[in-house]
Amino acid sequence: IILVRPLYAGNVGSVARAMLNCGPEQLVVVEPPWDGWPDDARRMASGADRVLDAARRVSSVNEALAPYVLAAATTARDRSEGPELLTHREAAGQLLAATSAGPVAVVFGPEDRGLSREEMDACALRIRVPTSPMHTSLNLSQAVLLVAHEVHMAGLAGAAAGPARELARLEDVEAYLEQLTALLGDAGFLNPQNPDHIMDVIRPVFLRAGLDPREARTLRGMCRQIRWALENGKKPR
Repeated sequence: IILVRPLYAGNVGSVARAMLNCGPEQLVVVEPPWDGWPDDARRMASGADRVLDAARRVSSVNEALAPYVLAAATTARDRSEGPELLTHREAAGQLLAATSAGPVAVVFGPEDRGLSREEMDACALRIRVPTSPMHTSLNLSQAVLLVAHEVHMAGLAGAAAGPARELARLEDVEAYLEQLTALLGDAGFLNPQNPDHIMDVIRPVFLRAGLDPREARTLRGMCRQIRWALENGKKPR
């Protein structure tokens, strides 16, 4: 579970408790506003202190996602752009299946505004928990509990048949996308004033593809070779 810039320590403590209720134990916090854990976090953890004590603190979403092979972003809003919105029940099977290839993550944004577009674009899946239209807002720990519980129930139901191949870590996929962005920019394919206009179409393709490590290395090597050819103006022998 990845929490991005959480505002309230008590919510983080409640998230730790919800995690142990359903199985996940690895908590990652992006830009936490506290050096340690305030008393509110400890009190609301209600015995889940080991999750707080083992939590990884990082400075960016990309750093948080680096070790994972699949990530899902959560949102409370309908979005016309990007991947199709899945319910937490629909996403549970995909998340569980990918665990056979490596660790997976679900990302939750700040309580007051949620994840930014850039933070959501770093994830292959998008999850929206259906709620009554009379009040769509969920407490952070409630959202974590609902998503984690669906994955837990999918596991109990035997929906753990996963991919038969290894998946590349997201840090390797991100490194390739950075190379590709720079290459397409230098080749004049991207508008330098708004490169995201095209990359917002290209990025989800590779995130959804589920690249394996060899494919990621090959694509990065391809970018390096094209870069060499552009800079030298000729084909290598």
